[in-house]
Amino acid sequence: MSYSEEINYYNDSRVRAGRRDKWWNSINEKNMTATVTVYEEDCEEDVEVPISYEVCPTCNGKGTHVNPSIDCNGLTAEDFYEDPDMAEDYFNGTYDVACYECNGNRVVPVCEDTEVLKKIHEYENDIYEMEMERLSEMRMGA
Repeated sequence: MSYSEEINYYNDSRVRAGRRDKWWNSINEKNMTATVTVYEEDCEEDVEVPISYEVCPTCNGKGTHVNPSIDCNGLTAEDFYEDPDMAEDYFNGTYDVACYECNGNRVVPVCEDTEVLKKIHEYENDIYEMEMERLSEMRMGA
């Protein structure tokens, strides 16, 4: 895999979804709650929050998606023209894998506590910024 292909792979939304840490520690489906670690300054605390489920945004509720190794660098009509068997396999789902975000469950839990949700988003944004910085360093040859 070339350097630019590697960057494209790790920047693919499906790959990022699979690499993200889950925002919850555990889920109690009977009570529809999740245990979450909340980070504030130099302190961390486990709290229980109400949850609901929504359709997975990565696979749109299908439970699968194309393996990013196949199309993360883009496919063109020429790719399909040169290899009609590959085109048939691609559109028939031969290259599909279980969704990296929901693991094939088609839904993902959503935090219903707005204050905790805000803290989760802040933490996820910090992680995202670190990943983007790492990719930038890779582009620079570090």
